[in-house]
Amino acid sequence: MVRLRRRRGVLAAAGGGAALVAVGVALLVVFTHRGASSPPPVLRAIAAPPLASATQTPSPLAVAPPADTPAPADLSDRQAPAYSAVFDLDIPAVGLHEPIASVALKNGSMDAPFGPLSSPVWHEAFWLNLSAEPGQPGTLTLAGHLDDTQGRPAAFWTVRQLTPGDVVSVTRRADGTVARYKITDVHAYSNAQADSAPLLARFYGTLGGGPADGVARISLITCTGRFVHGEYDHRFMAFGELLPAGSG
Repeated sequence: MVRLRRRRGVLAAAGGGAALVAVGVALLVVFTHRGASSPPPVLRAIAAPPLASATQTPSPLAVAPPADTPAPADLSDRQAPAYSAVFDLDIPAVGLHEPIASVALKNGSMDAPFGPLSSPVWHEAFWLNLSAEPGQPGTLTLAGHLDDTQGRPAAFWTVRQLTPGDVVSVTRRADGTVARYKITDVHAYSNAQADSAPLLARFYGTLGGGPADGVARISLITCTGRFVHGEYDHRFMAFGELLPAGSG
């Protein structure tokens, strides 16, 4: 079973797709607890669909990581890294205007940045730089924190207000070009519902075994629901498709 869980203060953004290798990868999910005396984040590994090779169709079934998969690093003394903002995210319908930082795979999974309360990571969206770029075919995968470790609203606090028809704009800082997506559907999934490989494939696109059909899509994720026994019990996901150039 594919498991994806998260706790307050950190959105766990998981992904797979390192090179053209048809093997399972461990998806790392980062958790934090509120309060100044909080313990350091804990990593959890979950199985992911096998990655697609250039000649192999990905299987929708989850597989265990290979025996020689590196163990997750101990982040107890990790400092907030510097992440470069490469795009800007604008969602006027929910009052969201935040930079988007590029994050890579770390130990086979999408990095989920965290840091002290003064860190900019609480007010940035994260783009998996192995997913599609703005306006390009494939799924542009974005994640963001719901709140910080003291429960204050973070970058994706208002993402949960998205509704079908809302427009999401992603602007490249390098040249100012804008890709505009229209939200098609939004969902609050229970942890059990979100444990399905098909859902992860939709969220991560071809990286998770989704279709390579040439359609430019966007997906966004953050926490939602009740904070029970040290974790949120739901995740909010929104999906959209690229609007034609020049459309209203």
